[in-house]
Amino acid sequence: MTRRPGIGLFGFFALGFGCVVGSGWVVLLGQWLDQGGPIGAGAALLAGAVIMILVGLAYGELASRVPLAGADYIYTRTAFGPAAGFAAGWFLLLFLLLMASFEGIALAWMLETILPALKGATAYVAVGTPVTFDAIAIGLLGVAVMAGLNLAGTASAVRFQSLVTSVFLLTALGVLFAAVFLGGQRGAAQFSGPDVAKWSGSLWVFSTAAIFYNGFQTIPQVIEEKASHVSFRALSLTIGGSIAAAGIFYLLVISCTTIATPWRWTVAQQLPTAAAAEAAVPGLGVVLLCAAAFSVMKTWNAVFITAVQTVVALSRDGVLPRRLAQVNSRHAYVAAACFVALANVFGVLMGRGAVAPLIEMASISMGLVMAGCCAGVYALRVRHGAAPYTLPGGLVTLGTAIIGTFLMAVAAVVVIALRPGAPIELLLMAIWAGAGAVFWRLMVRRRGKFELIGG
Repeated sequence: MTRRPGIGLFGFFALGFGCVVGSGWVVLLGQWLDQGGPIGAGAALLAGAVIMILVGLAYGELASRVPLAGADYIYTRTAFGPAAGFAAGWFLLLFLLLMASFEGIALAWMLETILPALKGATAYVAVGTPVTFDAIAIGLLGVAVMAGLNLAGTASAVRFQSLVTSVFLLTALGVLFAAVFLGGQRGAAQFSGPDVAKWSGSLWVFSTAAIFYNGFQTIPQVIEEKASHVSFRALSLTIGGSIAAAGIFYLLVISCTTIATPWRWTVAQQLPTAAAAEAAVPGLGVVLLCAAAFSVMKTWNAVFITAVQTVVALSRDGVLPRRLAQVNSRHAYVAAACFVALANVFGVLMGRGAVAPLIEMASISMGLVMAGCCAGVYALRVRHGAAPYTLPGGLVTLGTAIIGTFLMAVAAVVVIALRPGAPIELLLMAIWAGAGAVFWRLMVRRRGKFELIGG
């Protein structure tokens, strides 16, 4: 039997960068600037990038120790046992399903803005926000495309990812630089002033770093598809490189839009990045939104892949039905892909009103999960010694990664707790945690024991 060629370094980079840089830079730029100002927001994102690069390299060490699909779930379970692994997998699965839904909602948002004729009649109201028939149709079509790519096999989905990431980077960077150099630089003067850096608001931006740099886990999620010539060291450096590239991209977005147009005006726009580009040079905004639509597709695809691999890992351990881990002749996890697609459909039907609580909940859950995984590096070092790849810097860099990701989660909780009104996001997370506890008791302990693999 001929061995499959596997995924090379650019395919891994495209997965990592493509999943990290999604649609948030288009939708939430205004909130970044409003909360922290251009310098405060940039500093917060830079600090988040430094911490997340260390986290990414820690995940590279974990991938070399446990080269199995499942990433966060597998690593936590191997380091701390079944209960901790289940907790990480439970919240990781929630995060991935919600992020896949977010991308479906964002795609409809982008296309309705590019083509206003698409914005048709309201079908119903969900979470206080109208959901149109066109948004539903676009979202469901996107789910079908994502499911189709994954049903064709992981390698096909990665090839799609590489193509779309290349198109996105060339288009987005071209538009941003054109807005600066052809638009008259009308906002350059506003780089100075009393509110150019609002450090209290920067705390919120920093707290979201776990979300806006999250996605690099897609790389270790498909570690079983690695080409034979790719070393664990090269794979780990690719993880760190994808995070660094995302940080540079975010800083370019903030810098270019702030130079092109006054950032205080940009804050008030519905899709700030596109509005700034359009104001600088008419027509650029539409081109940028087209690039953003590509961005949504690549991130959606990467999140979908990660969700499928997480379902497979949970199924292999008996947490979910084992049939979900079955693979066909094309090395596609058909049942797992259909499961993720059905959950994705439900999320898309919730509409734009579900976006805000999603960001807050995801920031908390991913911060805690990543802190647990980084702590797992230390636990596995003590237990098993050296690994094929080791995070450089010893306990200093590892401790920085653990403390940094934990502080991101704490910052997100503080921001929610200080906000007027009921902390809906925290209540929803408590409900999810309670449901997980019940599920653990009924579905796992009933089986008598956890059949660990690879640990």
